[in-house]
Amino acid sequence: MTEALFDQLRHGVIEGEPDEALEATNALLELEVNPVVILEDGLTRAMMELGAMWKRGDAFLPEVVAAAEIFTLCNARIEP
Repeated sequence: MTEALFDQLRHGVIEGEPDEALEATNALLELEVNPVVILEDGLTRAMMELGAMWKRGDAFLPEVVAAAEIFTLCNARIEP
């Protein structure tokens, strides 16, 4: 179950879907997944994938900016 939520989180970040990413983040927190794991395996991994897409020319500045904003939203939920 948690792997599906991590997939949803990464998808939400990469595809610019904040509601999807926040829903997955909240569900992972409710399951008491370690916040550091959510940050590393979910958010950071999504940004690394997006960075690779950027280097290949498969992602552009608007997608990167949107992903960074979603990262910030989810991270704010994780921090407390």
